[in-house]
Amino acid sequence: MGVSCLDFAKSLFANLSRLLRKKRKHVAAAWLLNFIWLAYLSAEWVATLCMGILARIQGGTETNYANPNPDFVPAFWAATLLVQLGGPDAITAYSVEDNQLWLRQLLQLITQVAVVFYALLRSWWSKDPLIFVAVPVFVSGVIKYGERIWALRSASFDNAVLHEEVQRLSQQLDEKFPSPDLLDMSIEDINRALGFHRIASQVVHLHEAHLLFQISKMLFTDYMLPFSTHMTSYLILSSKNAAEAFRLIEVELGFMFDALYTKVITGLCWQGFLLRAISCSSSIAALLAFARMTINCHAYSTTNIVVSYCLLIGAILHETYSFVFLVFSDWVMLWLSKQHKRWATAVCQAIVSSNQKWPLNCNDRKKWRGTMAQQDRISDESTLVKMLLKQLLRIKDFQSWERVEMQLKEAIFNYLLQKRLRFNHCMPLPDPGMNNLNEILAERGDQVLRTDGCLEGQFRESTVDADFRESLLLWYLATDICYYDNSRTNGAYVDPNARISKSLSNYMQYVLTDYPSMLPKMIQGERRAINSSRVISGSCWAWRSRITARTHWCSEEFLRVIQENSPETSIASDGCKLARSLQDLGKERGKERKRKMISEVWVEMLTYTAVRCNWQEHAKTQHEAGSYSLMCAFLWLILA
Repeated sequence: MGVSCLDFAKSLFANLSRLLRKKRKHVAAAWLLNFIWLAYLSAEWVATLCMGILARIQGGTETNYANPNPDFVPAFWAATLLVQLGGPDAITAYSVEDNQLWLRQLLQLITQVAVVFYALLRSWWSKDPLIFVAVPVFVSGVIKYGERIWALRSASFDNAVLHEEVQRLSQQLDEKFPSPDLLDMSIEDINRALGFHRIASQVVHLHEAHLLFQISKMLFTDYMLPFSTHMTSYLILSSKNAAEAFRLIEVELGFMFDALYTKVITGLCWQGFLLRAISCSSSIAALLAFARMTINCHAYSTTNIVVSYCLLIGAILHETYSFVFLVFSDWVMLWLSKQHKRWATAVCQAIVSSNQKWPLNCNDRKKWRGTMAQQDRISDESTLVKMLLKQLLRIKDFQSWERVEMQLKEAIFNYLLQKRLRFNHCMPLPDPGMNNLNEILAERGDQVLRTDGCLEGQFRESTVDADFRESLLLWYLATDICYYDNSRTNGAYVDPNARISKSLSNYMQYVLTDYPSMLPKMIQGERRAINSSRVISGSCWAWRSRITARTHWCSEEFLRVIQENSPETSIASDGCKLARSLQDLGKERGKERKRKMISEVWVEMLTYTAVRCNWQEHAKTQHEAGSYSLMCAFLWLILA
């Protein structure tokens, strides 16, 4: 009975994690991520325990129709564990690091197969008639587990096959787009050369996103982008508006997620299709054989028969689930639209229509839920409690979420286009240095200030002269003060630029707090910034306790307490000085120009973060945050 419970629990965990994987791709809820993490890690342990017990209790008394044994446990239960260990298609890897450990998984496969084979061998010695059920289940289990290792190796980004694909793509683009001709080509010429003009308009964005995903693989392998490759991606993105460009990157991130964390890629080639057909046929054959052999049979207990049916039916449902969601995935739509045949076009249109009618199939169309993480250090009254919980429980998901508005997308996309135009050598500029790529990518707020003619004094000290992490804190404090002043002056109305500044400043604090590895590596500045952020968060409560009336921390009374109790060189004091300089600038040049400048500074800081972060860190954020907490990844892919 204990083995039945363990085996059933293992199957239940695997199927629940399979069902919740789709939510993992869209939702960043802490409870969901923690449950998937628990199910992912416990699967190996529970399966190993069950296999050992099953192998030990096999053999002994002969069990058949003439010699019933109610305590007998079928040996094919051990084989079904191999099917479950193969993992759901939706969660092959929990993190990027798991892909690099595919050799360890291969060793585990060999060990687990040996244990299951030993259990089946002992069952054969006992003349168990259900051994004929165990053989097809064993075949299916080996295929499923082997497919998982295949997927892990394919996603490791250090295999020779990936490098060959990257070189092949680069050669194809060089042949289609010779460098001299590429400068004079329009987006229509690009689509015609790539064959996109022959594809239905509803799925053209899938082909464009897949091409961008193929190009991003070059960055994964540290491959230098050729001019033709770079210009092709630039011409595709520059022909879009902000909404279309972000949608394109969303689909590209969906392809990246599937390649890093799922088995979808392995099921698209003919080898994968053949293996899945064999696996599915084996599971169906095992269920039919078991049903035939247990009709009017009292050789086995009712409990074991029920559990056996659950395991076999669960394996078939697993195959059915994988097939259905593969059919409705972007990958199949991509393949069908490439066939240019009537039947393929009809199937493609049917899938598009079903995706529009039934939300169940539409989940994959909306790759991310369109929100951005927010970490407000000082305006939240429960800051101290959150700090204690973070330290004691190691929990970091205390951020809030804010919807990404179209104005923010347009501000970011327009800034990136302007940044790219400055690098265009065909465009004459008075300053030759402005075409230097390294200088352009090194801008972290100073270029906006330089353009406005105010890169001096407190503004220079907060950008060029300060460590980047300290600069984030300084501008966060100053932005919060200016935002509060704006809301106090204008009441309920919030200026769009002020809203953009507030959203980006809170998002960058979230990155600084929960993903510091995404920021440039500066050891001394990192330690000081972390200490300063803790002081700011903790001191807010101390300062608030001295004020009897309930008030905002940015009020004049709070600022006076800060100036009286903070050292002259502290982050809080410098942030107040920067805010005062911004307020003076608003009086001199107008508040509208001041708010626009602050929002542009934050966009430039966000871009700097995206550029300085390597691709591994961008990939790591995908398994934890299915949302616009991936904003840096969006910018990184656009800039790539």
